[in-house]
Amino acid sequence: TNLYISKQWYQRRVRGFSMGGNVAAKFLGENEQRQRLFSGATTVCQGYDIKGSSNFLYSWERLARFYNWAITNGALKNTINRHGKILYNLFDQRTISSATCIQDIDRCVMMRMYGFTTLDEMYESWSSSKYLDKITVPLLTLNAADDPIIAPLCADIPINLACHQEKKIHVQTQCGGHLGFYKGGIIIPEGLSWMDTTLVEWFNAVLSLSKPEDSDDSDVWYSDDVSSD
Repeated sequence: TNLYISKQWYQRRVRGFSMGGNVAAKFLGENEQRQRLFSGATTVCQGYDIKGSSNFLYSWERLARFYNWAITNGALKNTINRHGKILYNLFDQRTISSATCIQDIDRCVMMRMYGFTTLDEMYESWSSSKYLDKITVPLLTLNAADDPIIAPLCADIPINLACHQEKKIHVQTQCGGHLGFYKGGIIIPEGLSWMDTTLVEWFNAVLSLSKPEDSDDSDVWYSDDVSSD
């Protein structure tokens, strides 16, 4: 999960990847004043409807259940273990250790941390889908049709948005997986992916056309993982 917000005067833009893409879209859409600080935004491989994608992660379509298990027993548990001295005093260590899916971690940790009573309530509150039409800055959404952890039923959300609103572009590739989009050799791909070059080209085009009315040099950031250009 990554969300990048650059901080170079009028060149300020937002880039969100995976769950960070959902955070980026929600961050902009829920507060119009925030959008005045940015010239454009991109989200890559976000699910738009977290509840819908959560249900999909229980299925074996595209091996989604396997990826659900792998993410839980890799990144999620490793992150919790790094902060175990604090977190295990707040949450049940046995439940976390025995978790086999993202939903188990969310139920044990995230629901309690943010005060939600059910997973559905939390996922609906966190989903960016109801904020997308409120974003007025240029927005590029990018997804791959073979993404193993994004529900196929979510594919229509960015398509409908791009068809009915200005300054919205949606790109869906046939292949690319989840944040892959490699190009070049099959065994050893090129250093820069197709996603990298596409985002740079799109932002260059946006920046060449306009810049925000209100700009300053203050830092603006919001994420659990943030990098600034």
